[in-house]
Amino acid sequence: MKSFIIYVFILLNIVALQTDIKAQSYRTALGVRVGSDFGLSLNQSIWKRLTCEGIYISPFNNELINGNNNNKVLLLVKRHQSILSKRFNVFAGIGYGRSYSSIIDVGHNLLPIQVGAEMTIGRFNFSLDYLPLVSFGQNEEASGNNLGFSVRYVLLKRKKKKPIKKLLEGIKKKG
Repeated sequence: MKSFIIYVFILLNIVALQTDIKAQSYRTALGVRVGSDFGLSLNQSIWKRLTCEGIYISPFNNELINGNNNNKVLLLVKRHQSILSKRFNVFAGIGYGRSYSSIIDVGHNLLPIQVGAEMTIGRFNFSLDYLPLVSFGQNEEASGNNLGFSVRYVLLKRKKKKPIKKLLEGIKKKG
């Protein structure tokens, strides 16, 4: 029985990798990101399986008291892969970021790398991700690992294609 479940799981993943399903059910989603730090997150679908995410991260109050005021602004491009449906998917992304320790600070370059999973239910998008940040330069405090959970409200849903339009597009591709 255990081998049958493993076989079905592998088969479903192979099918999911081969299909050309759009991996997100939204166009634009905005919300909060909580983890090692607190932040805001904006996700925008830019192509079939690609999204662009902007993240603003600010440290919690206890870090501000200790003098660690590393605010971060990140921009990532992520590729999504559906698992079983377009509403549940895994993703990986890479981008560019800046870390600022004060208002007059010129900032430090960051390389954010993100992997995670997300699920959309109704108008809400839930995401769990791991976000290591690699710092270029002298501010090693800007580097670090960040495990975060995001809750976003879907501002714009992806438009659903009408069944006849889908059928005609399928015929055009084959013909």
